[in-house]
Amino acid sequence: MGQTKSYKALETFQNGCVSIYRRSASNSLNYHTRVRVPGSAGYVIRSCKTPDRDDAYRFAMDLYEDLRLKVRAGEAINSPMIDKVIDEFLNSLVSTSPNRFRDINITIGKHFRTYSKGQKMEWLDGPSCLGYFDWRRGQKRYGRKTSENTIHSEAGELLRFLRWCKDRKYLREVPLFKKPSRKDIRRPAFDRDDWNKVIRRANSWINDFDHPSIKRDRTLLWNYSLILINTGIRVGEARTLKWKDIRLEPNVSEVDMNVVFSVYGKTGEREVVARNYEGGVVEYLKRIRALYDEPSTDDYVFSHPNGTPIKSFKKGFASLVKFAGVEFNSKGDKRTLYSLRHTYATMRLTEGVSVYTLARNMGTSVSMVERFYGQTRTPDQATELNKMREKMPVDGNILEMFDN
Repeated sequence: MGQTKSYKALETFQNGCVSIYRRSASNSLNYHTRVRVPGSAGYVIRSCKTPDRDDAYRFAMDLYEDLRLKVRAGEAINSPMIDKVIDEFLNSLVSTSPNRFRDINITIGKHFRTYSKGQKMEWLDGPSCLGYFDWRRGQKRYGRKTSENTIHSEAGELLRFLRWCKDRKYLREVPLFKKPSRKDIRRPAFDRDDWNKVIRRANSWINDFDHPSIKRDRTLLWNYSLILINTGIRVGEARTLKWKDIRLEPNVSEVDMNVVFSVYGKTGEREVVARNYEGGVVEYLKRIRALYDEPSTDDYVFSHPNGTPIKSFKKGFASLVKFAGVEFNSKGDKRTLYSLRHTYATMRLTEGVSVYTLARNMGTSVSMVERFYGQTRTPDQATELNKMREKMPVDGNILEMFDN
């Protein structure tokens, strides 16, 4: 056994690649090990967490063999900090998944970063991931605990991050853990009476302030709400909608045109046929277009005067429904912007659209529609969704139609 100024009880093995020792400056009798693997740079230093020399030797040799396997697999043996890996992960999403970046940044960039602060990637395993869910259950926002549905959604984002880490060889395997279950809680929709109250009070709400910028913002919010309730698109899908993503198609009724939205959201890209009864959606789009000075096809539909997309209409919508006296449903549940998507589904089912056709238009599964909205009538589908048929696009974008 050797001794230096820094180490005592020093022993080396594997041609100097493995050392075990006690620290001279420490009163602890536990051994430490320092390992260097041929073909890699630097050392890996660990505590053996035992004062027994033979146990420390076995720990050091097991670590050496494990690190050799990592080097052969092309993995890094010096585990990086989770915080740095999160930054790399988020940077990779800016260009590849811009529409989902906001939600992922909140889950991984904010919550999981806070939970794993100061830890290295080797700390990530099944128990530490389960610990994140317990930690989130203890978090509160506006005085309310994090819901199980939110935690279920965040588990999906965490799995995506862990799979990315495995692909980049920061992890050998994706940690195994049981994904928290979700509760089927249907967000409160509007019944027809309450929605009619919103319609009747909308103009008064818009004109409640004389300031032109407030009137402009409220006009945009109201027509935004009308489009959401007639398309069922998600808030995130509407956020990135541009004028070039909207087109008109002939309808077999030869009365109302089909208004088709190309949206990109959590289920990928899809086309949505709006409920354009008596040209309503076309009229709402005209009103929005009138708020801008000659918008181009690459401009966002729902944006600030400077052209940047509006991130959230949440506060404005809360003000509108409160003004109309329908902030809560009969059960006391608070209505939100997502209530418009659920109202769309409820009304379309009531009007006879089949579950399959509706699910496809909304970008969800048939089972999800059935789970949230129950059984419904399924008549012939010839006239559903404004009588969809083979695409016969009108020449030009919807903005050009407005100019004609």
